[in-house]
Amino acid sequence: MSNIKTTSEYFGLSHEELLQTKDHSYTKEENLLYDEGLNVTFFDDLKECEQEKETFQNWINERNFEVKTVLETINGRIAFVLI
Repeated sequence: MSNIKTTSEYFGLSHEELLQTKDHSYTKEENLLYDEGLNVTFFDDLKECEQEKETFQNWINERNFEVKTVLETINGRIAFVLI
């Protein structure tokens, strides 16, 4: 997972644009992520991804999801966009 793009790179928007909210709900970044797939699963960091790798892969397989993309969010979380 060394070539993970940032959400800023992936969506072509600045951090300021991605942090915008409407009515204090989800950020633009979160909304864009949720629009990208059927499910978005967040991990705190790469270390947590590695620790949960087997369990997460089993969960993906049980639900017949596929990983569309893996992105690093503005706050450093790792987002798996699933289809």
